[in-house]
Amino acid sequence: LWGKEIVDIQPKAQVKVASYPELMKTKDSHLAMELMLQHLIVQLKEFQQKCSAPITLVGHSLGGHFALKLLEEMNEVVGKVILLHPFLRRPSRQGRLILRTVSALYHRELVKQAIIKKRHWLELISDELEPVTDEELKKTFHIARHEARTIAVDNTSVRIPQSKREKIITFYHPQDHWCTPNVISDLKEQVHAIECHEPHGFITVKEHRDSLFGKIKDSVS
Repeated sequence: LWGKEIVDIQPKAQVKVASYPELMKTKDSHLAMELMLQHLIVQLKEFQQKCSAPITLVGHSLGGHFALKLLEEMNEVVGKVILLHPFLRRPSRQGRLILRTVSALYHRELVKQAIIKKRHWLELISDELEPVTDEELKKTFHIARHEARTIAVDNTSVRIPQSKREKIITFYHPQDHWCTPNVISDLKEQVHAIECHEPHGFITVKEHRDSLFGKIKDSVS
Protein backbone atom coordinates (compact mmCIF):
# COMPACT_ATOMS: atom_id res chain seq x y z
CA LEU A 1 0.00 0.00 0.00
CA TRP A 2 2.76 2.41 0.93
CA GLY A 3 5.52 1.45 -1.46
CA LYS A 4 4.60 3.45 -4.55
CA GLU A 5 3.80 6.55 -2.49
CA ILE A 6 7.20 6.45 -0.80
CA VAL A 7 9.10 6.04 -4.07
CA ASP A 8 7.06 8.84 -5.70
CA ILE A 9 8.08 11.18 -2.87
CA GLN A 10 11.61 9.85 -2.40
CA PRO A 11 12.81 8.43 -5.76
CA LYS A 12 16.06 7.10 -4.29
CA ALA A 13 14.17 4.92 -1.82
CA GLN A 14 13.64 1.21 -2.24
CA VAL A 15 10.75 -0.63 -0.63
CA LYS A 16 11.56 -4.19 0.37
CA VAL A 17 9.65 -6.76 2.38
CA ALA A 18 10.89 -9.92 4.03
CA SER A 19 11.05 -12.89 1.69
CA TYR A 20 7.63 -14.38 2.38
CA PRO A 21 8.33 -17.55 0.36
CA GLU A 22 10.95 -18.34 3.00
CA LEU A 23 8.15 -18.47 5.56
CA MET A 24 6.74 -21.55 3.88
CA LYS A 25 9.93 -23.52 3.46
CA THR A 26 10.19 -24.69 7.04
CA LYS A 27 8.04 -25.46 10.06
CA ASP A 28 10.87 -24.25 12.29
CA SER A 29 9.88 -20.66 13.08
CA HIS A 30 13.32 -19.66 14.37
CA LEU A 31 14.89 -20.93 11.15
CA ALA A 32 12.24 -19.13 9.08
CA MET A 33 13.06 -15.84 10.80
CA GLU A 34 16.77 -16.39 10.17
CA LEU A 35 16.11 -17.13 6.50
CA MET A 36 14.15 -13.89 6.17
CA LEU A 37 16.97 -11.96 7.83
CA GLN A 38 19.55 -13.43 5.48
CA HIS A 39 17.36 -12.53 2.50
CA LEU A 40 17.11 -8.93 3.72
CA ILE A 41 20.88 -8.77 4.22
CA VAL A 42 21.33 -9.73 0.56
CA GLN A 43 18.84 -7.04 -0.48
CA LEU A 44 20.60 -4.43 1.66
CA LYS A 45 24.00 -5.31 0.19
CA GLU A 46 22.57 -4.93 -3.33
CA PHE A 47 21.09 -1.54 -2.40
CA GLN A 48 24.39 -0.48 -0.82
CA GLN A 49 26.14 -0.80 -4.17
CA LYS A 50 23.88 1.94 -5.54
CA CYS A 51 24.39 4.33 -2.63
CA SER A 52 27.21 6.75 -1.92
CA ALA A 53 25.90 7.73 1.51
CA PRO A 54 24.94 5.79 4.65
CA ILE A 55 21.57 4.07 4.35
CA THR A 56 18.47 4.91 6.39
CA LEU A 57 16.37 1.87 7.29
CA VAL A 58 12.67 2.26 8.04
CA GLY A 59 10.97 -0.73 9.64
CA HIS A 60 7.30 -1.07 10.60
CA SER A 61 6.11 -3.68 13.12
CA LEU A 62 7.96 -6.93 12.29
CA GLY A 63 10.08 -4.78 9.98
CA GLY A 64 11.35 -2.98 13.08
CA HIS A 65 12.59 -6.29 14.45
CA PHE A 66 14.50 -6.93 11.24
CA ALA A 67 15.77 -3.35 10.99
CA LEU A 68 17.56 -3.77 14.33
CA LYS A 69 18.95 -7.11 13.20
CA LEU A 70 20.25 -5.49 10.02
CA LEU A 71 21.87 -2.75 12.09
CA GLU A 72 23.69 -5.44 14.07
CA GLU A 73 24.84 -7.24 10.93
CA MET A 74 25.71 -4.22 8.77
CA ASN A 75 26.35 -1.37 11.18
CA GLU A 76 29.02 0.17 8.95
CA VAL A 77 26.61 0.93 6.07
CA VAL A 78 23.54 1.94 8.12
CA GLY A 79 23.40 5.60 9.05
CA LYS A 80 19.97 5.73 10.66
CA VAL A 81 17.21 3.33 11.72
CA ILE A 82 13.59 4.50 11.98
CA LEU A 83 11.35 2.14 13.95
CA LEU A 84 7.61 2.53 13.37
CA HIS A 85 5.58 0.82 16.13
CA PRO A 86 8.22 -1.94 16.26
CA PHE A 87 7.18 -5.47 17.22
CA LEU A 88 10.20 -6.44 19.32
CA ARG A 89 8.89 -8.38 22.31
CA ARG A 90 5.84 -10.15 23.70
CA PRO A 91 2.68 -8.26 22.66
CA SER A 92 -0.30 -7.40 24.86
CA ARG A 93 -2.83 -10.05 25.89
CA GLN A 94 -5.06 -9.05 22.98
CA GLY A 95 -2.12 -9.23 20.60
CA ARG A 96 -1.21 -12.71 21.86
CA LEU A 97 -4.81 -13.82 21.40
CA ILE A 98 -4.83 -12.55 17.81
CA LEU A 99 -1.57 -14.36 17.02
CA ARG A 100 -2.72 -17.60 18.64
CA THR A 101 -6.03 -17.48 16.78
CA VAL A 102 -4.47 -16.82 13.38
CA SER A 103 -1.73 -19.35 14.08
CA ALA A 104 -4.34 -21.99 14.98
CA LEU A 105 -5.90 -21.51 11.54
CA TYR A 106 -2.56 -22.10 9.85
CA HIS A 107 -3.33 -25.68 8.80
CA ARG A 108 -7.05 -25.15 8.24
CA GLU A 109 -7.10 -24.44 4.53
CA LEU A 110 -10.89 -24.44 4.23
CA VAL A 111 -11.21 -21.79 6.94
CA LYS A 112 -8.49 -19.65 5.37
CA GLN A 113 -10.14 -19.94 1.98
CA ALA A 114 -13.49 -18.93 3.49
CA ILE A 115 -11.92 -15.84 5.09
CA ILE A 116 -10.32 -14.83 1.80
CA LYS A 117 -13.57 -15.47 -0.05
CA LYS A 118 -15.48 -13.25 2.39
CA ARG A 119 -12.79 -10.58 2.44
CA HIS A 120 -15.36 -7.88 1.76
CA TRP A 121 -16.12 -7.98 5.48
CA LEU A 122 -12.51 -7.03 6.16
CA GLU A 123 -12.77 -4.22 3.64
CA LEU A 124 -15.70 -2.77 5.60
CA ILE A 125 -13.19 -2.10 8.38
CA SER A 126 -10.81 -0.37 5.99
CA ASP A 127 -11.75 0.37 2.40
CA GLU A 128 -8.04 0.82 1.61
CA LEU A 129 -7.48 -2.92 2.06
CA GLU A 130 -8.82 -3.33 -1.47
CA PRO A 131 -5.32 -3.12 -3.09
CA VAL A 132 -4.08 -5.97 -0.88
CA THR A 133 -4.05 -9.16 -2.92
CA ASP A 134 -5.52 -12.50 -1.85
CA GLU A 135 -2.01 -13.93 -1.88
CA GLU A 136 -0.82 -11.29 0.57
CA LEU A 137 -3.73 -12.03 2.88
CA LYS A 138 -2.86 -15.73 2.81
CA LYS A 139 0.70 -14.95 3.82
CA THR A 140 -0.49 -13.25 7.01
CA PHE A 141 -1.26 -16.72 8.39
CA HIS A 142 2.37 -17.73 7.89
CA ILE A 143 3.66 -14.50 9.41
CA ALA A 144 1.43 -14.80 12.48
CA ARG A 145 2.47 -18.42 13.03
CA HIS A 146 6.17 -17.58 13.09
CA GLU A 147 5.67 -14.43 15.16
CA ALA A 148 3.65 -16.41 17.71
CA ARG A 149 6.49 -18.90 18.10
CA THR A 150 9.37 -16.42 18.27
CA ILE A 151 8.89 -12.74 19.16
CA ALA A 152 5.60 -13.27 21.02
CA VAL A 153 7.24 -15.54 23.60
CA ASP A 154 10.18 -13.21 24.28
CA ASN A 155 9.50 -11.26 27.46
CA THR A 156 13.06 -10.05 28.08
CA SER A 157 14.04 -6.39 28.24
CA VAL A 158 15.05 -4.61 25.04
CA ARG A 159 18.76 -3.84 25.16
CA ILE A 160 20.50 -1.86 22.40
CA PRO A 161 24.31 -1.55 22.37
CA GLN A 162 25.47 1.90 23.44
CA SER A 163 27.43 2.35 20.21
CA LYS A 164 24.28 2.03 18.09
CA ARG A 165 21.75 4.05 20.10
CA GLU A 166 22.37 7.40 18.40
CA LYS A 167 21.36 5.88 15.06
CA ILE A 168 17.86 4.87 16.19
CA ILE A 169 14.61 6.83 16.29
CA THR A 170 11.36 5.20 17.38
CA PHE A 171 7.80 6.32 16.64
CA TYR A 172 5.21 4.76 18.93
CA HIS A 173 1.54 4.92 19.91
CA PRO A 174 0.90 4.61 23.67
CA GLN A 175 -1.97 2.12 23.17
CA ASP A 176 -0.26 -0.18 20.69
CA HIS A 177 -0.91 -3.91 21.22
CA TRP A 178 2.36 -4.86 19.53
CA CYS A 179 4.78 -2.23 20.85
CA THR A 180 3.70 -2.41 24.46
CA PRO A 181 4.35 0.11 27.30
CA ASN A 182 7.19 -1.95 28.78
CA VAL A 183 8.93 -2.06 25.39
CA ILE A 184 8.37 1.67 24.91
CA SER A 185 9.83 2.27 28.37
CA ASP A 186 12.94 0.23 27.49
CA LEU A 187 13.37 2.14 24.22
CA LYS A 188 12.89 5.57 25.82
CA GLU A 189 15.80 4.89 28.14
CA GLN A 190 18.13 4.19 25.22
CA VAL A 191 17.03 5.91 22.01
CA HIS A 192 15.08 8.94 20.78
CA ALA A 193 11.39 7.98 21.05
CA ILE A 194 8.56 10.07 19.59
CA GLU A 195 4.90 9.58 20.50
CA CYS A 196 2.52 9.85 17.53
CA HIS A 197 -1.24 9.70 17.01
CA GLU A 198 -0.99 7.36 14.02
CA PRO A 199 -1.91 3.82 15.20
CA HIS A 200 -0.10 0.56 14.46
CA GLY A 201 -2.33 -0.01 11.43
CA PHE A 202 -1.60 3.44 9.98
CA ILE A 203 -0.62 1.73 6.73
CA THR A 204 -4.29 1.30 5.71
CA VAL A 205 -5.23 4.99 6.02
CA LYS A 206 -3.70 7.42 3.55
CA GLU A 207 -4.00 10.40 5.87
CA HIS A 208 -2.00 8.51 8.50
CA ARG A 209 0.58 7.33 5.97
CA ASP A 210 1.17 10.86 4.68
CA SER A 211 1.37 12.29 8.20
CA LEU A 212 3.84 9.71 9.47
CA PHE A 213 6.01 9.93 6.37
CA GLY A 214 6.27 13.69 6.92
CA LYS A 215 7.43 13.07 10.49
CA ILE A 216 10.00 10.54 9.27
CA LYS A 217 11.45 13.07 6.81
CA ASP A 218 11.60 15.74 9.52
CA SER A 219 13.40 13.36 11.89
CA VAL A 220 16.21 12.60 9.48
CA SER A 221 16.63 16.05 7.91
